[in-house]
Amino acid sequence: MSSSINRLAKDIYTVFSKSEDKKPKPYDTKAKVTKVEGDTAYVRIPGSENETPVRKTIEVKEGDNIQARLSGGRGWITGNDTAPPTDDRMAIQAGSTAEMAAQASKQAWDYAKEAKGAAETAYRAAESAQASAARAEQKADEAVQSATVANRAANDALTQLSTVEHVVDTLEWIQEHGEYEISSDTTVVEGKIYYSLTGRAISTPVGSPVRNGYYEQVTVDEKTYFVKSTDTTVDPNKTYYDAIPQAILDPTGNPNENLYYDLIIDEAISNYVASHLALTNDGLWILTDGTPETPAAKVLVSSVAGKEGVTIYGSNGQVLAKYGESAIIGDAAGYNIRIETDATNGRISFCKGDDAVAYVSTDQLYISKTVVLNEMQVGRGADNSIKWSWAYDATDESIFLKWIGE
Repeated sequence: MSSSINRLAKDIYTVFSKSEDKKPKPYDTKAKVTKVEGDTAYVRIPGSENETPVRKTIEVKEGDNIQARLSGGRGWITGNDTAPPTDDRMAIQAGSTAEMAAQASKQAWDYAKEAKGAAETAYRAAESAQASAARAEQKADEAVQSATVANRAANDALTQLSTVEHVVDTLEWIQEHGEYEISSDTTVVEGKIYYSLTGRAISTPVGSPVRNGYYEQVTVDEKTYFVKSTDTTVDPNKTYYDAIPQAILDPTGNPNENLYYDLIIDEAISNYVASHLALTNDGLWILTDGTPETPAAKVLVSSVAGKEGVTIYGSNGQVLAKYGESAIIGDAAGYNIRIETDATNGRISFCKGDDAVAYVSTDQLYISKTVVLNEMQVGRGADNSIKWSWAYDATDESIFLKWIGE
């Protein structure tokens, strides 16, 4: 049993040490156009080796640096940094044109199906025109088939975009939980992503600034930039910031002088895991987000004698459930069910706190008091049917014993 629990603890520790996929959500990013085909532009997002298809809602050409938005399995261009539109009405018109194109695509599908129906009607109505109707039907089938192929291609593109969103979502998690520090590079390193930081002042900082990932603004050698706070408690004389990163698509010059930032990943992930997993003498603790002022629930996976198994604690430290060779389901201090698997004394108990109100052992139920509202049946015969019934008669408020066997 202990070795199984140790393996379970190790597996859980491994799973929780990895970043967790999230449900896709809207994401704004900068990208570079790699090619343009009709109303579709293919772009490369920083950190990705693959091309992503997006709707060309703004005029762009290959090599342009653009801004794009990914949401709900779709992508579209929201700005062109290389050649900005001269009038916002152009962007609005492009969006309207895209919507009209989508409606036209649906109408084409409907027209194709209607054409097929018309061909079939013509075939039945005029034998003399059978050959013409057959050709019309064939053309309609080809149109439906072409529309189906186009629809499948569109769905494939959306599926690929959804996959990209999963990758982007992971990158967003890393950027959100990563730590940033001023780059020490004096020249741009090829292939490396640099970031700029925008600070958002925290009006009411609480808890531990270093644990919460707060930043401070410092000035060194006439350069003002953000550094990760090392304070363990809030200093009322300081202003703390949330750092909002933005990837720099085309870094140039001296990264250190330009106040470019590096993303530090290893330490950030280690800190995140360390704040949610703890290995003590009792076993492996799995912690949810919380603070000393607002504690959260936790889980203990242990092989220590007396604590073997998995124990789930509530936010007040109470045992909500425990699973091992024996189990507790429900608040251990309130009403709960206890399962004891001892070969000799094994039983299922219905408890209030530690006191058993009733329990089942082997094939017998033990209870100090029971209430039967209408009927109680007893006596199973050789044919497995019930023979007798104690029943309540509401007309005269009496009880009677009745033979119900065959």
